Amino acid sequence: MLNKKVLVKSITSLSEARYCAGMFVDYISFDLDEESGYHVPKKKLEEIRGWLSGVKILVSLPTGNVSLIREALDEYGPDGFLFSPEQYSLLPLVDVPVKVLEWADDIDMLPFIPEPEVILLLTGPGAVKEEKLKDLDNEILQGFDFQNVKSIPERVDGFAFVGSFEEQVGHNSYTGLMEALEYIEENY
Repeated sequence: MLNKKVLVKSITSLSEARYCAGMFVDYISFDLDEESGYHVPKKKLEEIRGWLSGVKILVSLPTGNVSLIREALDEYGPDGFLFSPEQYSLLPLVDVPVKVLEWADDIDMLPFIPEPEVILLLTGPGAVKEEKLKDLDNEILQGFDFQNVKSIPERVDGFAFVGSFEEQVGHNSYTGLMEALEYIEENY
């Protein structure tokens, strides 16, 4: 069991999703953007979801149109939504139990600090600075480099990683993810 929160973004296959669920990853996300290489069609997402338990399902959809996001949430029924940096202004407009805001810039560049229930996923090299994070009440995840697990600032609650592509049906190469999760399991 993992003692740090973990999100794996852009899952594309059943084998990787099941591995994440088996390792007690907290959140996995699926990309609903049909133009993305990580896109998972609805039927495949439903099939994958049917094999999982315990892990919270998030979706992402790169649009500024709140109506499209709400339609996707109604259609797919996820546990939460992964907001891109460009979607930060939509946080108060989207009603979903789990909200994760991905942010690549310095935390001072956030136009406003989101409500404490919003999970901040900090991905840029300058985004995770201990002195700037100490006053935040939000849960904070550090992404996406697998090596981040070896040195974690005290104020960071966990990690986020990007899923891999399925090389052929049933065969993924997610060695980096496996090593990172095993490191977390053994060291925290």
